[in-house]
Amino acid sequence: TITTTPKIAEIVYNGTTGTLFGTGNQYNTETRALNTLGDSFVVGRNPVGAEYANALIGEIVFLDFAATTDIRQKLEGYFARKWGLTADLPAGHPYKLVGPTP
Repeated sequence: TITTTPKIAEIVYNGTTGTLFGTGNQYNTETRALNTLGDSFVVGRNPVGAEYANALIGEIVFLDFAATTDIRQKLEGYFARKWGLTADLPAGHPYKLVGPTP
């Protein structure tokens, strides 16, 4: 069954460590070289096995730098408002009550 409830998922990769966030909450940090994926980048599939995400993807944003906490939180606030997910942001999130300014 495909989940139709919107969620915000993020991976911040600084060249060595990837940190997984979901709607403002940190879930996991893993050290891995991005080049272990070969010459391609795959979204929605486990690079080690044949497991695929059972989801619809509404938007993907790639940055050519590792997002700072401030930038990551601004993006979370923007997308939370766009997709109606502000209630899912954690209580201390700076953009839970008021959206970010450009």
